[in-house]
Amino acid sequence: MNNNDLLVEIGANIRKLRLDKGYSQGKLAKLLVISDAALSKIEHGYTDINISRLLQICKCLDCEPADIIPHFSDRSNVKYSTDKSIDLLLAEKDKELISLQKKLIQLYEKMGL
Repeated sequence: MNNNDLLVEIGANIRKLRLDKGYSQGKLAKLLVISDAALSKIEHGYTDINISRLLQICKCLDCEPADIIPHFSDRSNVKYSTDKSIDLLLAEKDKELISLQKKLIQLYEKMGL
């Protein structure tokens, strides 16, 4: 599964959980303190989310990260060194996501969006 497919599946899972909870996009966006457009981009897989945003979404939707991230509970898909803790791996991934988000923001600013 490539990164784009993963983002689309994560977004679809968030949308499904939101609808199951009976929340409109506007209501969830308000709870997350983001715009409706920002939530729409997450749900359509256009925007990557960091760990803290994932946990915030889970809290609002009363679910677990494994309910949103495909194959998260299937350890055969998780590749990590046994000498690293999962917390360290998550922190590294969060830093990567933040870096990518900053680059995306810079590109949008260059494009005048």
